[in-house]
Amino acid sequence: MLIRPVESSDLGSLVTVFRACWNISYRDLISAEVRESMDVATTTNLLAASANPKPGRFTLVAIEDETLGFASFGNDAEDESRGHLFSLYVSPESAGKGVGSKLLTEVIAHLEQRDKQEITLWVFKENPTAIGLYRKFGFSETGREKTDERWQIPQIEMLRKAITQ
Repeated sequence: MLIRPVESSDLGSLVTVFRACWNISYRDLISAEVRESMDVATTTNLLAASANPKPGRFTLVAIEDETLGFASFGNDAEDESRGHLFSLYVSPESAGKGVGSKLLTEVIAHLEQRDKQEITLWVFKENPTAIGLYRKFGFSETGREKTDERWQIPQIEMLRKAITQ
């Protein structure tokens, strides 16, 4: 498996992975109405920034014969001293095969190289698989919760604190 920085030509693959996650992995989590609203055009618009990141934002893709997953990250908008994981998606066919762990390892390394010793993220509250992955990497719940009007389900914030020696 190769993990590399995104290229603008990867946008179609990002859309495919995202929509597969929403329509397969999130089928019992997100309402049909919300999932249906994320058609190809809407998803393409949503992910265009991930495929063409601005300075301070990054996207990595995991590829074998096809795109297996991707992760977008950068600075935390509320605290520039922290990094933030904006999204981590792994194709349903690749779930449980270490793709998410490898992407998350690379994200953490990239952020630490940029002196981002603490990292935040928001995850769907009812997504125990993702929460379990983040916990394995040292993230813990902060107690903050929000509901994005686009997704219409609660999310929780998680934080990976600086590792001190």
